[in-house]
Amino acid sequence: MIMKKIILSSLSLALLGGWAGAQEVPTIEVKEVKDILNGDTRDAFAVDVYGNDKGLVEKDLKSALKDKDAKVSTKKDFFADNAMFKEFGDNNTVDVYAKIEEKTENVFSLVAAVDLGGAYLSSADQANAVKLAAFKKWLREVAVQASRDAVAEEVKTAEKLLSKQEKTLDGLKKDKENLEKDIKDNENKIEESKKAIEADKKAIEENTKKQGETQSEIEKQRVVVKDLQLKEKAVK
Repeated sequence: MIMKKIILSSLSLALLGGWAGAQEVPTIEVKEVKDILNGDTRDAFAVDVYGNDKGLVEKDLKSALKDKDAKVSTKKDFFADNAMFKEFGDNNTVDVYAKIEEKTENVFSLVAAVDLGGAYLSSADQANAVKLAAFKKWLREVAVQASRDAVAEEVKTAEKLLSKQEKTLDGLKKDKENLEKDIKDNENKIEESKKAIEADKKAIEENTKKQGETQSEIEKQRVVVKDLQLKEKAVK
């Protein structure tokens, strides 16, 4: 049962702070009004529902009315036929007319009237004081539940965005780690290259020295070869 899950203390409304941002948590209060329902002006009760999705409010209201074993029609406004409110203290069924209208960008007005069977529930009839209190309590519970459900949807959306942002941050951190590793590897390569260059320079110096020594030996050997050639020609 949807109503059994609701806590009516002021603490139960704390989640509404998500709807209002840093604003003060709004108070949900049922007021007695006269409003047009089912084409006629009737004694009724109005309560604000906080959220920005009318469909969620309609869903919660329909569920709450069905919990009263009513046959619910939503062709135009809401009509709950033969609803049983055990809280009324009798076994009589009632008909409930209701409508949901946008009040502001983030607030809907939920208006409901109770047909007791020829007369509509109001504070003017002191004999129905128990029913009056029970219905106002029930209507407030519907508004609280619908408001909390609206915030819960906002929480889901916010959590998805947060998760996406966290994944993006994790990816950026990993990219940074890879870049830092590349820098370190390249720095190591630079050091290795510097050492290799120095080694090559020394090798070049050694090579140049050996070339000079070898060139000197070649010149000497050429003299030896030439002398031998002359000696060979002198033999007769």
